[in-house]
Amino acid sequence: MYYCDSVLWVGTGGRGILAYNLVTRKTSLITEKDGLPNNTIYGILPGPDHFLWASTNKGLSRFNTSTANLNVKSLQFTNYTAEQGLQGNEFNTGAFCKSPDGMLLFGGINGLNVFDPSKFNEVRKAVPVVFTHILIDNKAVGNETAVPFLKEVRLGYQNHSIMLNFAALNFPPLTQYHYYYKLDGYDQEWIDAGQRNYAAYMNVPANSYRFLVKYVQPGYANEGVVTEMRIDIDGPFWEKSWFIAGLVLLFLGLMYGLYRYRIAQVFRLAQIRQGIATDLHDDIGSALSNINILSELSKKSLQNTGLAHTFLDRISEEVQTSSQSLDDIIWSVNTHNDNWEETFSRMRRYAAEVFENNNILYHLKLDEQVGTAKLDMEKRRDIFLIYKEILNNINKHAEATEVEIEMEFKEQQLMMIISDNGKGFDKSKQTHRNGLKNLAKRITRWKGSLTIDTDDQGTRIKILI
Repeated sequence: MYYCDSVLWVGTGGRGILAYNLVTRKTSLITEKDGLPNNTIYGILPGPDHFLWASTNKGLSRFNTSTANLNVKSLQFTNYTAEQGLQGNEFNTGAFCKSPDGMLLFGGINGLNVFDPSKFNEVRKAVPVVFTHILIDNKAVGNETAVPFLKEVRLGYQNHSIMLNFAALNFPPLTQYHYYYKLDGYDQEWIDAGQRNYAAYMNVPANSYRFLVKYVQPGYANEGVVTEMRIDIDGPFWEKSWFIAGLVLLFLGLMYGLYRYRIAQVFRLAQIRQGIATDLHDDIGSALSNINILSELSKKSLQNTGLAHTFLDRISEEVQTSSQSLDDIIWSVNTHNDNWEETFSRMRRYAAEVFENNNILYHLKLDEQVGTAKLDMEKRRDIFLIYKEILNNINKHAEATEVEIEMEFKEQQLMMIISDNGKGFDKSKQTHRNGLKNLAKRITRWKGSLTIDTDDQGTRIKILI
C-alpha cells in the first residue's frame, strides 16, 4: 500500500492494484488488461517524479501517477522481466524496501534486486523495424538479403493473399514493447500484435495501400518509428478504365460499321434496282417498241403477203429476244444462282441453244472444282453477258464450224478462252455494232483484261477477271 497525491494505492493478492481517491471517493481497479504484467502484487514503492514501482509474479512494473486524479485508466506501464536483468520474474510477499539514499530493494525467489529508480527516467526508445520475409500466395518475394530494401510489392488480380514478416532491430528483446501495424486504406485503426511479428491479409480489394509497422510500448501506438511498404493490388483487366473505354469505343465502332453497312446495302440495292430498271427499259422496252412498229407495218402490208410475213418473222425474233432478256434478268437476281455451279450450268445450256441449232460443233471445258463457291450477283451477271455476247457474235458473224470454250481458275482469277475457226475480223475497223465496246466496258468494270487474236483462220479471245 502507498499513499500519493490524494490517491491510496493498494496491492492485492490476485486482483491487481486498487486505486482509491480520497477526495472524490472513487475507486478504480487496475489489472493485466490495463497493462500490469500480473494481478498478484507483492509490494509498491515510490520512485522520483510521481513514479511507483510494483513487484509481481511476472516481474517489476513502473507507472506514473501524475495523471491518476484525472483518469486511472490512462496509466502507462513499463514492465521489466528477467530478460532485463532481474533475479527472476517472481517476487516474494513483504520483500520490498526503500533505503535512505533512495535505492529500491525487491526480493524474489532467486535473490535480491537493488537499483536506483532515478536512472530509469529515460525517454522511450524508438526501435526501428525491418521486413524479413514477404509471401504472396505462399510464394516468397525476393530473398532474405533483398527484402529489407524493398519499398513496393505488387499483386495481380489472380493473387489472393499476402503475408509480411518483420523484426525490430533491438537486442535484447524489449518484452514491454509491442508490434503495431496497419494497412493504410484498409484497416481503420492500428492493430496491436503484441510480440507477433507478422501480418497476413486475404482477398483485399484492388487499390494502392501503405503497410505501416512499428515497435513501441503499449498505449503509444501513435508514436514511434514507422516502417512503410507500398502494396499495389491490380484489379482484373476487365474492370480497368482503359478496357471499359475500349469496349465503349468498340461498341460505337460496331454501331457505326453496322450503320455504314446498312447504308451501303441500301445504296447497293438501289443500284441493283436501277440496273434492273435500265435493263428492262433498254432490252424489253426497246423490243416492245420494235414489236409495236413492226405490227403497224405488217398491218399496212396485208396486201403484200411476202412483206407481211417478213414483218411477222421480225416480230417473232423480237419476242424471242425479249423472252431471253427477261429470262436473263430473272436469272441474275435469283440468289439461288449465286455460285459457279449454277453459272456454268447456264453457260452449257446457252452454248447448246446457240450452236446446236446452227450445226456448229463446240467443245466446252469448264473448271468444276469451284463447286458451290459464292459469286457476287453483279459479277456473275456481267460474266454471263460477256460469255453470251461472244457466243452470239460467233454465231452471227464468224461463219465458224467449230468453237472451243475453256474456263479455269488460276491465282484467284477466272480465265475465259473462246476460239473459233471462222473468218475473223478487222479489229481496227469502225462498225455500228457495240459488241466489242460492251465487252471492254464490262471487263474493265471488274479490273480484268481482254486479249483478241484474229485473222482469216479464226479468232481467239482471252479474258482474265
